[in-house]
Amino acid sequence: MSPSLSDTTQSRSGQSSTGSWVEFEQKQLQSPSQQRLQPFLKSLQQLLTSIWAQKTRWGLALLSLGLGIFTWAWLGAGARLDPYTAAVLSLEGQVSHGASLFALNCAACHGEEADGRVGPSLRGVSSRRSDRFIIQQVTGGKTPPMPQFQPDPQEMADLLSYLKTL
Repeated sequence: MSPSLSDTTQSRSGQSSTGSWVEFEQKQLQSPSQQRLQPFLKSLQQLLTSIWAQKTRWGLALLSLGLGIFTWAWLGAGARLDPYTAAVLSLEGQVSHGASLFALNCAACHGEEADGRVGPSLRGVSSRRSDRFIIQQVTGGKTPPMPQFQPDPQEMADLLSYLKTL
């Protein structure tokens, strides 16, 4: 009669243990040295899994901390204004004076109606870009062939007021 899944089997030491037929077959197929290694390998696997889990947690914690510091630094740098930009933003610009500045300095590249030629169209630019960005673009000329201009703060405020009407 063959043993069933719930039958009791005799171990080598003579003690009986309850196990499945599959466990009985696995024990019979393994050599004694393999059977002695099983607990060690199982402990090693648990240790490595534990270490990996801890490294993953520490890695995620460090990544989160790094991203937090980077975001704080990025936003902190963005909150500070250089003195020129702060001066321009504190002034109220005159649209008519800004229109004449635009015609004199900007229309050759951006068109008389600010619809673009060599430079891009500036229609609706104030809805797409911040005042700070526009100031930095005009004074820095960061995208060639845009030249750098250095209008005084009142002229820049006037130009910003005109650009908001486009």
